[in-house]
Amino acid sequence: QLQTKSRSNQEISDAVSQLGKNPLPDAFFIQAKSSDPDSLIRLKDTLQNLPSVELALLNTEWVKRLSSLLSLGKKLISMIAGLLAIVLLVIIGNTVRMQILTQKDEIEVSNLIGATRSFIRMPFLYAGALYGLFGGLMAVLMLIGIIQAFNLSISQIAHLYSNDFSVTLFDTQLFLAVIISAISIGWIGSYIAVSRAIASYKIN
Repeated sequence: QLQTKSRSNQEISDAVSQLGKNPLPDAFFIQAKSSDPDSLIRLKDTLQNLPSVELALLNTEWVKRLSSLLSLGKKLISMIAGLLAIVLLVIIGNTVRMQILTQKDEIEVSNLIGATRSFIRMPFLYAGALYGLFGGLMAVLMLIGIIQAFNLSISQIAHLYSNDFSVTLFDTQLFLAVIISAISIGWIGSYIAVSRAIASYKIN
């Protein structure tokens, strides 16, 4: 770092040129995978106990604040995801119910010619799953936008502590989990709507 500073500052460069060697001790910056305060403190203590390490530093206040922000962010995202799931269930249920009302005559005719409940129910279940897929994709885009906004706030705070930190966006497993959950919600919502309609139409 001293050599880097000397390249941009002439006074430091002149001082460094007069030194036989770098008088400053070696310094290493470690980027931990975990942001858990207890884990970071244990890591700091482990490094401090190494015989070749003179001093290990950890900004515990920054770590605690970061942990609090991440915890708040996770809670907010969980609440938003729960609300989106409820809204998706209600919207899909009402949409399928409206489709059933518009196709009431077709459903009754199908029942008269021998169509089973499963046969009548299946197209609406597929439609509900498709609606769930579209809803899941929209939810993913919304959550990505929320995480991006959260990262902006985090980066501003991290800059005050000369750090560079951001929340990782969706990985493949989480993306698939959201999509599968949305499809399942769509399927369940349409199943409830169709089952109520079949019961009200007295279909055998």
